[in-house]
Amino acid sequence: MMLCNRSGFCRRSGSGLRAPKISIKSENDCTAFLTVHIYNDGRVKSEHCMEHVGHGLEMARLRMSEEEKAEISRYLEDGHETTWIIEKIRDKNSGNRLMYITAQAVDYLRSCLYIDSGRLHTNDMASVAEAVRLDGVVDEADENAAPAWRNYFSYSPASDSSGTSFSLGLQTQEQAEWLKEFGNKGVCFDATHNSTRYSFKLITIMVLDNCQKGRPVAHFFCKEENEADLITFFNGVKDRCGIPLMPEVIMTDDAVQYWTAWVKVFGEQSTRKLLCSWHIAKNWGMKAKDLIVDANVRKEVLTSLHKLVRLPDEASFRQHLVELLTWMDVAGCEDFKKYFFENYVKKEDRLMSWASFNRRRSVLNTNMALERFHGKLKSHILKKSENRRLDFVLYGLEKFCRNLVRDVIVQDTLKTRHHQYRLYQTHKSHRKAMATYAQTQFDGIECTDQEGVYRVKSLTQPNLFHFMRQIKKRSCPYETRCGYFECGVCWEEFDCDCYASCKAGVACVLVHAVQMSLGPWQTSSVYESSVTEACSQEPTLQEDRSLLPFEKWSKMTDNQLQTVNVLMRNVSASVSNEMQSDITKKLDELIATLKSSQDPMMVVPRHQINGRPPNALPQRVDKV
Repeated sequence: MMLCNRSGFCRRSGSGLRAPKISIKSENDCTAFLTVHIYNDGRVKSEHCMEHVGHGLEMARLRMSEEEKAEISRYLEDGHETTWIIEKIRDKNSGNRLMYITAQAVDYLRSCLYIDSGRLHTNDMASVAEAVRLDGVVDEADENAAPAWRNYFSYSPASDSSGTSFSLGLQTQEQAEWLKEFGNKGVCFDATHNSTRYSFKLITIMVLDNCQKGRPVAHFFCKEENEADLITFFNGVKDRCGIPLMPEVIMTDDAVQYWTAWVKVFGEQSTRKLLCSWHIAKNWGMKAKDLIVDANVRKEVLTSLHKLVRLPDEASFRQHLVELLTWMDVAGCEDFKKYFFENYVKKEDRLMSWASFNRRRSVLNTNMALERFHGKLKSHILKKSENRRLDFVLYGLEKFCRNLVRDVIVQDTLKTRHHQYRLYQTHKSHRKAMATYAQTQFDGIECTDQEGVYRVKSLTQPNLFHFMRQIKKRSCPYETRCGYFECGVCWEEFDCDCYASCKAGVACVLVHAVQMSLGPWQTSSVYESSVTEACSQEPTLQEDRSLLPFEKWSKMTDNQLQTVNVLMRNVSASVSNEMQSDITKKLDELIATLKSSQDPMMVVPRHQINGRPPNALPQRVDKV
């Protein structure tokens, strides 16, 4: 006997704390039914009522047929994403059941077909054990086969149903190479919860590449985030790298066991321990809210702490620290002062872990790259679900690494500059330097008696001067330098004593000003070789007119024309005095011709936003 699936009332379960979902039930008794009797002699008798009562005939409420499920399954097996599948099916089916397909239905079919799940057994723990057993297995018949890389390490099955003593590490071969290549600059650690349906913590090690982009290099699942589990994790990473790791800095989120376990495995050596500045500010804000009752005093304390962490000079830092502690006694903040002194000031190594003068020229300032990775893991891979199987999470991490390897290959091949936050901040500093120091012909920039040391006047305080020292020359790759032709500075090239220089991967305004005052970053040999190569190429008549050099130059902006003007005047300065007047005259004619060939005047849009939109939150301005 078959009844209408919309007949009856919804039976809800649970405590009622969450908002109930919309049920398919119509909250009425529908009269539609079908009863079939099949006899042994082959006769078939049916009793039915095809009239529906209490609800309409809605196509979106119908169940999908096997043919419709098969169509979706074909797209899933081809590896298409859920959004693409929905758009494709809705374009092809405008008047049937598939028009009303949802992402939940597609994901449900994906889980039923075990696509992108890594499931090897119905039991999750047995599936993980089977994946570890099959990891790195090579064909025994092939005698010349090299030992395969094993992605899993430090595997220990759970001893009880709560997951006690469970541990499993994951590191692909590409991740191990990244750790050996970029690990000596700095590494950061962090753990996240609710990545699986179990109470396991996911610990991740991350490094930053030459473009200051985060790359996860190892993962570890464990029950407790204690020192013993971390030692097991670090020992496994050490055995797989094969070389000693000596990072300049190690950054954590104020978890002591990470540093203790790292020192026991790799040794302290010359590694500096740094705390994430964002987590420190968060802890101070939470404690100030609990221990300081007066809102005005609390605001003044947090403002003073914010100013304290922005002092890059050690002498001024320690002086302001003493003044702040003294003022807390006067303001009646004894409880907060005790907390701040005991946890951040009393021990010298603890003070050095968050002081700004100790993190100058460091590749790490916050753990936000790792936090962003964990956010992407839960939103893109886990689809914002906290009830995922462990084998599904392992498969997703391996797939993420494979996709990241392809992205790195494309980035290294094309030398792209897109989607680089620190490069965007570097360009922002350059434009600020152009609007201030360049307008005054770099007034306020002086050379000192020491070679490579410059004295720069502050923008905000006329009586304040900053000193910077040139350490390296163009040590960064081309795609990470400032993209403006008259600058091209590398953030590792100078060491400035302003607070903005403490930001990892960003060249401050003063560095851009000094670099532009020295002239274009290209050396004469590089420029001459490029000019010679360009002049040696003879234009052909078959060349498309839109690709001719003059057509390219005719679309140059005013800033680009100004750059060409500066460059050509530098070239004219290197020739004899007799030719300078002729070169200057020809140059002025060329610039006038180029400006006259510009595109028509652009019409200003009705709604134009320069920089940040008017409804954006206020942004802190780093005073120099």
